Amino acid sequence: MTGQGRWGGEPSINFGRLEEMFDDWVRTMRENRPRGSVWAQATRGDTRPRTDVVDEPSTGEAILADEYRDGDTHVVRAALPGIDPDRDVELTAEDGALQITVHERADDDREYVRRELRRSASTRLLPLPERARPAEISASYRDGVLEIRIPLAEPPASEPTRITVTRG
Repeated sequence: MTGQGRWGGEPSINFGRLEEMFDDWVRTMRENRPRGSVWAQATRGDTRPRTDVVDEPSTGEAILADEYRDGDTHVVRAALPGIDPDRDVELTAEDGALQITVHERADDDREYVRRELRRSASTRLLPLPERARPAEISASYRDGVLEIRIPLAEPPASEPTRITVTRG
């Protein structure tokens, strides 16, 4: 480091690019954070309590998930390698949130040289989309990925409302 930016001369950091990166980060946070989050409260005036946080400190490994839309279905793909979906996973939809719970499996009697795959209990809460139909949610497990398909209801038909303008 030459110290030029600190002691005079032109700074070596491109602050314009740094501002662009920060603006992109703020925009994506605003778009991707669920309603009811601390970020939503600060940026949209949302006062609903958070539903995406477990009341207790999280234990175990994080459950990583991707979410995307496939037509009229919201899809959640969670990376859960090394589990038995019949015994180790519990999915619930309640109070506007999808909860993914992975139970610890204690019946493994192998003597490991290295163990890096999932071995402890974990929970992840994700907010359900606004038009989710919880009774129709389906899930499948393949190649270490749990895929949860959440059907969305049709948006309500909006009819134009005529507004009368009065004099006065």
